[in-house]
Amino acid sequence: MMYERFIKLIIESKIDSIALLSKAIRAICATVLNDEISLYNLELCLVEAVANVINHAYHRKPGNFVEVAVTIDDKHVLFQIFDTGRQSDFIQW
Repeated sequence: MMYERFIKLIIESKIDSIALLSKAIRAICATVLNDEISLYNLELCLVEAVANVINHAYHRKPGNFVEVAVTIDDKHVLFQIFDTGRQSDFIQW
């Protein structure tokens, strides 16, 4: 039987808010993962993704919010990151 858990975390669009998010994500993932390398990799991936939102979508302007939804089941951890910042223009890349 699959047991699914869900939590949503919201931080302000400030780089120094990422440290608290990082600790929360590590603690949440540690409830289902006991592999230190996997925990580190998940934490790093999420920190980098949120930093990209703050740097590029919000241009480091505080007062905006980044929402991270975490869904965990017996075999998977799913992160979803939501923001209302500026969309990247991929055509220029």
